Order: sequence, then structure tokens, then C-alpha cells
Amino acid sequence: QLKEKTQKANAVPNLFRKREKLLFREYPHPELAPKRNITIGIPRVLSFWETMPFWVTFFESLGFDVKISDPSTRKIYEKGLSAVTSDTVCFPAKLVHGHLRNLASKKVDRIFMPSITTVPTENTEKTSESMCAGVNRCGESRMTPRCSTGIRRKTGTGS
Repeated sequence: QLKEKTQKANAVPNLFRKREKLLFREYPHPELAPKRNITIGIPRVLSFWETMPFWVTFFESLGFDVKISDPSTRKIYEKGLSAVTSDTVCFPAKLVHGHLRNLASKKVDRIFMPSITTVPTENTEKTSESMCAGVNRCGESRMTPRCSTGIRRKTGTGS
């Protein structure tokens, strides 16, 4: 009976694994600009999960190389803890710091992490459009210019 249940469970496709493969695979794209010899790092966290194919294609088509942080592990989480100034900061915010350090160890030239405050929603509740302000400010606490990663933080507008 256990063997039969195990076989049934194994027959169901792992949709989470399939989704991850689709989100992080390489997609063909036009080369709209010559190679720039600049590597953009994108942390594998937060809303980037949903938008990774867009951002990778966007930067690569503009001539940038792209590196994505490694999948989340306890080790990545722990590497980011020293950059968090409070134990009360939420788990996702702590994890983001580990991913930023993971990208720094990959020797990227820039880390792309915009501050996203609202997103369109299919939910009818107006409150579900807001993103956590604490997580959005993650790179700012101790990840200031060249502080703990060696990567200069860009603020404001311009190039």
C-alpha cells in the first residue's frame, strides 16, 4: 500500500521545479548593443523570482553579462546576517543581504536591485499592492558604497 502511494506521488509532476526551470533558463534574445564588458548581478530573491526572464533578457540584449545569485541556502542566509543591524528584521530581508554578498563573491560589477514599492495585483484588496519597505531598502543599511561588498552602490538618476 505504501509503495502504491509513493508511485502515485512520484507520478505527479513537480510544478515548483518546472516553474523554477522556466524562470531561470536562458531565453533567446536580440543583441541590441555591443558587449559592454560589465557584469550585472541579480539577486535570486523577492519579486525577481517572477521577473527574472525579463531582467536577464533586458540586460543581455543591451550588451551586459548577467550573473544570478545562487539558490538560497542556510549558508547564504548566515553570510548576510552580519549586514543586518537588528534581529527584528524579517527573514526575507536577512536573506537578501546574503544574496548580495553571494553576488559580490562572483565579482559582478553592479548589482541590480531597484526599490519597488507597489505592484499591480489581481487581489481586490487595495492593501495587497504594497511591498515591504524594509526589504526594499535592504542594500542600503550596511551595503553603502563599497562598504561590505566592494561594489559601488548607485543612487539617484543618471549613468
